[in-house]
Amino acid sequence: MAAMKLLIALNTGVTEKVLGSMAFTDYRQCEDYLMSFLTFDPSPDGSS
Repeated sequence: MAAMKLLIALNTGVTEKVLGSMAFTDYRQCEDYLMSFLTFDPSPDGSS
């Protein structure tokens, strides 16, 4: 969680301290969005 908070802070320019008071649901939305860039799920036929 700390690493994700740092990643969000670095990408948004918002300090980690401010992110600490962010609603958990908003945090999870940010986390889900960033994880889409960090996970690789190739298609079965290799086209993407």
